[in-house]
Amino acid sequence: MGAGDATHHDGVMAKQLNLLSCGGAITSINDSGLARPTSPVLVAALVQELWLTPVAHTSVSAVDSAVTTPDSWTRLLGAVRGVDGPVLVTHGTDTLAWTAAALAVTDVADHRPVVMTGAN
Repeated sequence: MGAGDATHHDGVMAKQLNLLSCGGAITSINDSGLARPTSPVLVAALVQELWLTPVAHTSVSAVDSAVTTPDSWTRLLGAVRGVDGPVLVTHGTDTLAWTAAALAVTDVADHRPVVMTGAN
C-alpha cells in the first residue's frame, strides 16, 4: 500500500484525495471584513466523511477570487505538481474559469483528475 492509499470499509483501495483550497466563498478567511463560517479544515473533514476517502488538505490561498492574480495561478500550479493522485480545488466562482484556463495550458492534469469547484 502506498503512502497516499487507504482501505475503504468494503476492502477496496482508495487513493488519497488532495484538497487544495484557494479561498472564495468556500474557504476564504474573510470577505469585505466579514469572517466566513466555513474553514478549509471543515471542508476537508466533510469531503473525507462524504467520500470515505483519505483527504490531504493544502491551503494555497484564502482570498476572495476577485483578487486572484497570475501569482495565485503559479502557487496553485506548484501545489498541484507537488502532490500525487487526484486533486480537488476549491475556488471562488468569479475567476474560477480563468484559473482553470491557466491550469489547462499546463501538463498538471495529463495523468490524473484535477477538478475545480466554486460555491455558485
